[in-house]
Amino acid sequence: MSEIKIPGSRYLVGGAVRDELLGVKPRERDWVIVGADAETMIEAGFIPIGKAYPVYLHPKSFEEHALARTEAKIGPGHGGFSFTNDANVTLEQDLLRRDLTINAMAKSATGELIDPYGGRRDLRDKKLRHVSAAFAEDPLRCFRIARFAAKLPNFEIDAATLELARGMVNELQELSAERVWNEWVKALEEEAPYRFYEVLRDAGIAEPWFCELELDALAEAHRERELSLQSAFALVGWLHSKTVLEEFFDRLTAPKKAKSLALEICRSGRLIKELDQLDGARAVDVLDQTGAFHGDSRFDSFLVALNAVTDIEVQRILNLRNVLRKVTAAGEQGLKYGQALRRNRIRKLNEIRRNV
Repeated sequence: MSEIKIPGSRYLVGGAVRDELLGVKPRERDWVIVGADAETMIEAGFIPIGKAYPVYLHPKSFEEHALARTEAKIGPGHGGFSFTNDANVTLEQDLLRRDLTINAMAKSATGELIDPYGGRRDLRDKKLRHVSAAFAEDPLRCFRIARFAAKLPNFEIDAATLELARGMVNELQELSAERVWNEWVKALEEEAPYRFYEVLRDAGIAEPWFCELELDALAEAHRERELSLQSAFALVGWLHSKTVLEEFFDRLTAPKKAKSLALEICRSGRLIKELDQLDGARAVDVLDQTGAFHGDSRFDSFLVALNAVTDIEVQRILNLRNVLRKVTAAGEQGLKYGQALRRNRIRKLNEIRRNV
């Protein structure tokens, strides 16, 4: 393929510029094209991917390139915007619609920083500040500032920005479950997830999506422990009842795996943690219910997640499981086999305990 000629003027924008100024390697690069339209982008070989937005993939790098655009709120929800994206839209107009000043900077092909709204100053002052009143037009930005607080824990949210978020609580119900779920998951994978929960509490924006959650307890646990994403789901399970978990994960249309782990931690986590205090029959039944004797890795993953939120002796439990999994019930079949196998496992566990 011949060299791709970029229509108009191309600028690196958003997170890539912010991360470069912070001395962090950008995860990805996004570009804005000024002075072009859809026809010239397609003629240049760019691949259109946006239905609602004028976004294109570069045919070689496959990086996203968006036409500079303005937008206006005309209705509820994520789709309630009208857009202008002709060749006359300026870079400054495009940057004005962005959420935070630190995300509203651009860099030209020659390396010049374009910063019309004080993003570099706010990086220096460690401030999360909205660009304009248009911030309030997309309620998802309430959760985005909470996520950026988790990403940049030494940054403070500007008081006026926090006040804007407080005033948007009635619009949060307009959001789709998928968008809320994505922001939450991203926050859980940031440096300081506890700040996500603290912002929900401080801004009063837990309703309606996170209303059941014990925000203070979640924040405290994340302060004390570094948790993987799966362990963060396990923590929600550890701290909440089955009813709360069902309502919360169903509202966010969560993946089955995340919900199942949280529910399993809720149902069996404390029993596994206190396994030594259970009588032999109860202990064997709990191990069986949590998949300890199955051939898959479900129980192993369960133990790892449980250990992350409340310290347990993982290897000792695995060793016990391995011994009990070798127990058989020779000569029995069908229902009688299962009953005999349970009895033999109880007998073996009691024998192990006597010899400790």
